[in-house]
Amino acid sequence: MIKNKKGFGIIQSILLCGFLVFLVIPVFSVITEKVYLKCAVHKINELADTAIMSSVFNIDAGEFSGGNLVFKGEEELKLQVYNAIIMNTYENMEILEFDMSVHKKGEYCPNGGTSDYDFVHLLMKISLERYGDKNPVEFWIHRDLEFPYDR
Repeated sequence: MIKNKKGFGIIQSILLCGFLVFLVIPVFSVITEKVYLKCAVHKINELADTAIMSSVFNIDAGEFSGGNLVFKGEEELKLQVYNAIIMNTYENMEILEFDMSVHKKGEYCPNGGTSDYDFVHLLMKISLERYGDKNPVEFWIHRDLEFPYDR
């Protein structure tokens, strides 16, 4: 058996560079992109919830105190929530579809969600550019936000 005491050889250097270029860097890029998309989806969910909560000033207080969730003008409500989302979006985010409706307790939203309280259903199709790439990824955001009250 021949022992090489000269140090790090050319073959070992080539193998190390190949290992870095073809395994470590791509895996790091994939993990970074997944973390970026998960963080973006989480922030968009919070943005949708906050936009719906901003509509609390459109609730008819007299009806709500009686146990009914009634908004003053549902089209104005949709426009207000849509504008609140648009004002706070990412620069590489686009809303492709937008649907919003108000449901009474026990009703089912179009996606099958229900609640023990009156709730607002929001469904958006979002297009978001990937990290470091210009090909967008599309996904749906579905939020059902309850407005609890005591009777």
